[in-house]
Amino acid sequence: MKTTALDREIKVRVDAFVLELTNMVKLGALQAVHDALGEHLAGTQAVRRGPGRPAKSGTPSPIADAPAASKMPRARKGGKRSQGDVLAVAASLLDYISAHAGERLEQISKGLGVPSKELKLPVQKLFEQNKIKTTGEKRGTKYFAK
Repeated sequence: MKTTALDREIKVRVDAFVLELTNMVKLGALQAVHDALGEHLAGTQAVRRGPGRPAKSGTPSPIADAPAASKMPRARKGGKRSQGDVLAVAASLLDYISAHAGERLEQISKGLGVPSKELKLPVQKLFEQNKIKTTGEKRGTKYFAK
């Protein structure tokens, strides 16, 4: 059977259509992979959760909605606090102890809105400066301004 010019023209057009259709399918598959990975074709990264248990659907996190407890300087994650930050916390700690004599460190940390772990160094600084005194031991230690 001889191929005519019409047959060749039809074959060229069908091949062009198949090639265009193949490219569209590849682009669609690539877009689906990028969407599944949280990336956009523009090159920007979408916000993704890290490893661990996924968040409950429909339930807001209490941590995300919690207001900032205090405006006191905080330690950088994984780094040391500067001397100025420690002294600023120590000054506010001394003010709080003066106003609330006899409270334990746990109560003081709740009152200031700062974790008790972050108050240990400022307490040491106040002891070195002889500005506070204590009574009791361990968790029963109560703080007083001199």
